[in-house]
Amino acid sequence: MINKEKINKARQLLIDSALDEICSDDFGNFYRHVYYVIAKLGLQHKAEEEDLFIGKDWSNPQCKEDLIKGLKEFLIRHIR
Repeated sequence: MINKEKINKARQLLIDSALDEICSDDFGNFYRHVYYVIAKLGLQHKAEEEDLFIGKDWSNPQCKEDLIKGLKEFLIRHIR
């Protein structure tokens, strides 16, 4: 049980770290920066399969909160 606990803690740390990195950049480069972070995690193919970058308004700062919420859900599903 202790190993599962450690794994869950490490998983949550990785998710939090990725979200912190995503949120640290200015909005002008948001799309590119998010793609970089997703690729760095090796999840770009999963993102493409799920159309993570398609059909969203990445250039509208008012959408940032919703985009981050979707990114968090994506990371939770795919970071194991």
